[in-house]
Amino acid sequence: MQRIMAHAIIYRGRTYRMHVAELTDTGQLRLYPFDTEIHSTPFINGTITIDTIPDPHTGRPSLHILKIL
Repeated sequence: MQRIMAHAIIYRGRTYRMHVAELTDTGQLRLYPFDTEIHSTPFINGTITIDTIPDPHTGRPSLHILKIL
């Protein structure tokens, strides 16, 4: 599982303010509003653009930050 939190997350042209992006072990991306701190979740101070990209070795999706503003 991968998680990241930012002041704003842009995913597929939509902006999610104060949200957490979570890629589950099954490859599903969840975006949900921040309400409490989650252990070991990195925080990006600013706006990020994210996408899921298949890992070349396993073929499973991986969460990638494409741009930090």
